Amino acid sequence: MAKKPTPNPVFRPSALDDEYMLALGVFVHAFARAEGVLHNLLRHHARLSPGAAAALFAGVRMKSAMDAMRRLFEVRGNTTEAEALDRPFKHLNDISSIRDDLLHFGAEEDVFGELFVTNASRKHLPKKATTRRISAADLHAMTVDLDTIRFHFIASVIRRSRWDSGKFMQAFDRARQRPWRYRPRSPIGLPDRSP
Repeated sequence: MAKKPTPNPVFRPSALDDEYMLALGVFVHAFARAEGVLHNLLRHHARLSPGAAAALFAGVRMKSAMDAMRRLFEVRGNTTEAEALDRPFKHLNDISSIRDDLLHFGAEEDVFGELFVTNASRKHLPKKATTRRISAADLHAMTVDLDTIRFHFIASVIRRSRWDSGKFMQAFDRARQRPWRYRPRSPIGLPDRSP
């Protein structure tokens, strides 16, 4: 029989608990799926074969892919599609910013048990650093929003392809009307409170 570890009398449960870790994993998975659909959307609007798109866009990051599509719409005078994708592009950019900080710096816990993510250790000037609160609820909200963003991207492919939109497009239209669940949090000062 395995011996139970002796409880630590000063141990305090961490905010980096199972719920947070599970939410983080699901969020990272949803982000990867949205990024994949974004790259397919870029290929589709660039009117390239999968092989040519892979050769040209290998290594293109999310923000660059969105910027390339905006330029394509501008060159082609496709203001309708540019307007339709403006809202999901902006929100994806907000989510991408906190995702980058989470993956590169991880979340930390302040003395009050609240989680935050900061890039302060890699900024040469403190005023360039960003520090934001993060929670399992934030990760859940961003995950839902990433699914909604994917619906926006799939609907864009459908519009360009002129597929029979019928009930299929109606389902995407309903999903695209959902309000964003995640509200980007304002940057905070570095945690310097004392209990």
